[in-house]
Formats: sequence, structure tokens, C-alpha cells
Amino acid sequence: MSVLLLEPFYGGSHKQLIDLLSEDLGVCRLVTLPPNKWHWRARTAALWLAERIEPSDHYRVLMASGTLNLAELLGLRQDLVPLRKVLYMHENQLAYPVQKEQLRDYQYGYNQVVSCLAADVVLFNSHFNRDSFLAAVEPFLNRVPGAGHLGPLRPQLEAKARVLSFPVKVPPLFPALYRDPTSPLHVVWPHRCRRLLGLSPESVPVPPLTSMAAPTTSTATLPLQTTLPSQVTLEHPRVPEVFHGEEYEDVEDWLEQFERVAVSNHWNE
Repeated sequence: MSVLLLEPFYGGSHKQLIDLLSEDLGVCRLVTLPPNKWHWRARTAALWLAERIEPSDHYRVLMASGTLNLAELLGLRQDLVPLRKVLYMHENQLAYPVQKEQLRDYQYGYNQVVSCLAADVVLFNSHFNRDSFLAAVEPFLNRVPGAGHLGPLRPQLEAKARVLSFPVKVPPLFPALYRDPTSPLHVVWPHRCRRLLGLSPESVPVPPLTSMAAPTTSTATLPLQTTLPSQVTLEHPRVPEVFHGEEYEDVEDWLEQFERVAVSNHWNE
């Protein structure tokens, strides 16, 4: 087992990535923490993982997500320092959207910065996340009062930053060619329904499902089958309002599909 895979938040897209890597790599050691209370995982996971990682002379590569404070872990487990350390950034806390900038928790972004400095390779899931992180890192750190300005860190981080899109195993497409043309149109709603239903500060109004799927076609001539990846159930009082009177009872696979298609949503309530 030459690869050590660490995941402090083993759920959603984080679990999907680790499981895929574990399956493909075969010989690896997987150490994880449960996928709840994301904020606690981001702040404290290093200590818990440090105790759970079994010492081994066979490790050659350490890979972890950006939820882990890698610098803290290496300080606690100095036997891991010689390994090639790869950090995968599912999101970028320096540019992660918040309702008010003054409410942004500085610690999450700071943890990611020091983790990137401690890593040998930093993989971002998009060019946007990489570029926005690099652009924000020096202004972000220089906000610390009374500490003086740091030297230029961007070149150091840029040299190890890469973009690796989230790996997905695509199922065969050929069965779709033989599908009954009269069957319902399957619409996947990838938005965060917690925000949609007003359960988060970032809630925003949205158009009806049918207007997005086919603006000139009514539901009478275009039957819809809808999948919503969310923890919200049909019993939520705002469901009829949000879906503008549509046949929301036809919505399928709410909670079941959530774990399969979640995109770094860090649900922790």
C-alpha cells in the first residue's frame, strides 16, 4: 500500500473521488472521518487523522482533500513529511460565495493556504478555482492586522498548482439510443434545494421546471421525470411555491440521488 488516501469529510463528492481512486489504485490505505459537521472537520481533522493513520514504511504518496489542514497533520506526524503530498481542492475558500464578505470565516481560507504551502502538488477541480485562489491569496493574507506584509507567495503556489477536473466514470450511452421516444423527458435539477427553498441565506428565485426544459411546450404534451439531489423532502411547505404549481409529486430520487451527484456541498446542519 504505497498510497495513503485521507478524507476528513467522507461523503458526497469527496467520498465519490476517494472511492474511485481507491478502486483504481488498488494498493492504498484509506483513512477517513464521517461526513457530518463539515466546519468541525475542517478545523480539527488533523488531530483525529494523525491518531488513526497506522505507521508504515510502504507509504510513498499522501493524497488528501483541501478540507484537511495538511500543515497541522505533518506537524503531528513527522514520519509523513518525506512522502509526496498531493492536495485536491474541491473548492476554494478564498472565493467561496458568502452573503457578506465580512462574515467570511478567515480560518477556512487560511487552512487551505498553509495546506497548499505544505503540499508538493495542488490539484484544483477547475481553472476558475485555481486562478481565483492564486489571485486572492496575497491580499487575503495581508488582511491580518499588525503582522506586516508577507513576501510574495503566489509564485511559490503557482509552481505546484495544476487543474484536474473531477474524475467521473461515464456509463455506456448506447442504451439511450433505444429508448422509447414517447417516454418522459428526464430533467436533472442540480441546484442546491436548501437554498432554493429558503433554508440558506443565498436562496434565489428560479423559473418553473417546464420553462427551463422546454419554454414553448406545456406539460400536457411533454411529460417530465425530475431528479432533485437534495435532503429536502416533498413534505417541505415551500415545495409547491417553488415549483410554481407544477406536478412536483412526480419528482423522483431526492435523497437517494443526493449522495451520488453531490458536488462538494458540505451539508452539515
